[in-house]
Amino acid sequence: MRFILFLLLTFFTSLLFAKEPKVLHFAPLPMYKSEIVIKQYQGMLDYLSKELDVAIKIVYHADYKDLLDAIERGDVDFAHLGPLPYASLLTRTTKPQVLVQFLNAQGESHYTCSLVTLEKNFAKCNKELFANIALTQKLSTCGYFASKEMLQKYDLDLAKLNYHYSGTHSHVILELLVGDASVGGVRTSEFLSYKHLGLKEIERSQSFPGFALIASSTLDPKIAQKISELLTSADLLMMQDWGSNVKYGAIKASSEDYLEIAKKLQNINLLELP
Repeated sequence: MRFILFLLLTFFTSLLFAKEPKVLHFAPLPMYKSEIVIKQYQGMLDYLSKELDVAIKIVYHADYKDLLDAIERGDVDFAHLGPLPYASLLTRTTKPQVLVQFLNAQGESHYTCSLVTLEKNFAKCNKELFANIALTQKLSTCGYFASKEMLQKYDLDLAKLNYHYSGTHSHVILELLVGDASVGGVRTSEFLSYKHLGLKEIERSQSFPGFALIASSTLDPKIAQKISELLTSADLLMMQDWGSNVKYGAIKASSEDYLEIAKKLQNINLLELP
């Protein structure tokens, strides 16, 4: 009887002092509806979870500002960010580490943005065409930041034009198609995907460093290093089942790739814009 009591006591004591499993919090791009996020990232996260022997929880933020604030608070261990949001973090107190840059379908780590309109409206490419401009988000690279630079080629100041934020690249495209906007700022790849619907490119931006997986200060440096190694050496055949944001491979990258954007941000406070 005493032996049985001893075993029970040992069992419950072990449960009481058992170490809780490690949980990492991952934040995806705030570019898609939350229900699509799992489809985009679950394959990659399952792979990392298995190789790292940790649980990974998705923490979704629909707005870039909320996401960056969460990273700065330490509520996010690693995240997928565009170049402008990451450069914005470099201007703050935190200095998250770049783990990898993801490649696109063409095997490139860099990308461009485009100002687009309906092809039927392109013939009147004058100031009247820019009467109603749809942008993604304030902290989206192809939003105010890139669109402002592209419009300068037409001697137009975006700050003095009628613009609004649609949230996602696909929402910008939709507004163009239904006539709620006359011009939109989106990723060039997004424009090319919907070009067949009658879209026309007005202008293309400079090349920006690619979308990155970044590690916040809460992520163990050893785990951060392991994630970088796992993704840069992952089998491309296996990755074909992952979402389009992360399925084409990854390369090593550095925060230095984003310093030029961070420097430009010193002259503009995007969050103070209307």
